[in-house]
Amino acid sequence: MTTTAKTRKSRKPERRIRVLHPLSDSGAAVVAITVDNKEEVYAVRRIAADFGAAYHVIKGELVEEPDESLRLHDAAHYDLCLNGEQSTCECKGFLRWHHCKHVSGLTALRQRNLI
Repeated sequence: MTTTAKTRKSRKPERRIRVLHPLSDSGAAVVAITVDNKEEVYAVRRIAADFGAAYHVIKGELVEEPDESLRLHDAAHYDLCLNGEQSTCECKGFLRWHHCKHVSGLTALRQRNLI
């Protein structure tokens, strides 16, 4: 008697993005991207682009100092361009899969005129 293994359908992780501090002409926005239950905070600022809308995204990470104070550490940074199907991002996820949470999240915020 032979048995076959049931294949599991992969579950797409739940993703959310929210604006913690709005983007201004003179400063950066702060957004939180949540994938499943893991939330990461990013600073987002506009950069010049030949086409589409370009942004520099800096991932922040809280680090505890020896005196027990907290400091925001630049954990990673990416440039991305929002241009519909031709959107790009420098993160490893986009380079491998051609889509990422940064592009999809900022696209959603841009569609709602939040950035």
